[in-house]
Amino acid sequence: MLARETLRLPSGEFEALKVEVKDPESPDSTLLFHFHPALPGLLLAVDYHSDGERKSRLFLTALDAPER
Repeated sequence: MLARETLRLPSGEFEALKVEVKDPESPDSTLLFHFHPALPGLLLAVDYHSDGERKSRLFLTALDAPER
């Protein structure tokens, strides 16, 4: 886990846990996962970086979360 950060997405603004994943066979490639801290397993966004730049991004566009 790298840090907590605020993520601004089309579905809203969220506090997110940022996790970095690297493949030892592809050291120049990185996946950055952003998870919701209060809803276990909810993936808010994932970024794929290669050669120092973001190549693609998948993100949450809508959320109908239960009331807490």
